[in-house]
Amino acid sequence: MAYFDDKSQLISALFAAAAGGGAGQDWPAFLQLLARQTQAEGAALQIFLPEGPQPAPWQMGHVNLPDAPALAPLRADRVYAQTEVSPPPPAPMRLIKARLPSPAVLAGPGQGEAVLALARRPRSRDFRSIDAQHLSTLAPFLGQALGQWRRLRQVTDLRDAQAGMLAGLGVAWLMVDAVGTIMAHSGGFAHWGPDLGPPPRARARLEPNDALLAQRLRRAIAALMGDQAPPRGLVLARAGQPSLVLRAQVFGGQRAVMVQMRAPPKLADIDTAWLADALGLSRSEARLAAQLGDGLRLKEAATQLGWTEETARSCSKSIYAKMGVQGQAGLLRQLHGAGLWPGDAGDIAPPQTSA
Repeated sequence: MAYFDDKSQLISALFAAAAGGGAGQDWPAFLQLLARQTQAEGAALQIFLPEGPQPAPWQMGHVNLPDAPALAPLRADRVYAQTEVSPPPPAPMRLIKARLPSPAVLAGPGQGEAVLALARRPRSRDFRSIDAQHLSTLAPFLGQALGQWRRLRQVTDLRDAQAGMLAGLGVAWLMVDAVGTIMAHSGGFAHWGPDLGPPPRARARLEPNDALLAQRLRRAIAALMGDQAPPRGLVLARAGQPSLVLRAQVFGGQRAVMVQMRAPPKLADIDTAWLADALGLSRSEARLAAQLGDGLRLKEAATQLGWTEETARSCSKSIYAKMGVQGQAGLLRQLHGAGLWPGDAGDIAPPQTSA
């Protein structure tokens, strides 16, 4: 009965780790449990995906995994000892390979593979057959669980990329209920002003410090939660501040309101070297182009950069020639259609939801 409980516990821990998706934070706990139940000094899980860079192996304790060429001949769902790997590892080891199913949620390359390994230190006693049986127990489930992990990883990566693009465009959103409680929100609130209240967090109330804005927001949410909600939503525009667009939304099966915020980003905030490469300009030209693209007049841009007006005029002519535009109006059209803002998704916090 205890053995059955151990097997059930391992299988549950396997699927719990897979449910963590791309973060991979739950795999060490699974490996630690596996090592404890098999009296191993280390356990490792290496995934090989056909679509690109491989995740680093998740590892607990001391394991020297054989390299990829040594693992390639192993067949799926069979437990191997160290003596069956060429060249053989110097320490007692048991390995099993699993094939990952092709992604079903999103289109992608074909199957991947994974190797799960148990290890002891050199000159330690070898594994007993009962210890290796734990790997046999996991064999029917390992590929299935890792396929789930892979699909969740794709969804997570796509979500983070979308969050990065929205934040780069100056867009952020909140999902609130009838009384303004935040049920979920995106990342990227770089332009969240003090008059909007504390920065968003799940289960907090959206309570602007500006009393007039707070009153208008409450009325807008009430209107959108009613039976005669405006089909296109409502706009709360404030001079010099990001606009708020409110729309009725179904969230988790209940009526809610999505509050969208848009604060157009500035070209001057973009990394100068990246902007110069993107536009085919020198760095000095990129700095001036950013100022002009943000709407400053030539004299204002020169003052902002600490240049003379004549230097700025000469530089602007070079910019217009290189970019093939006629004057500042043409430059504005070119810059604002160039897709320069989405930026680096790695610097953007992923969307947050309530627990």
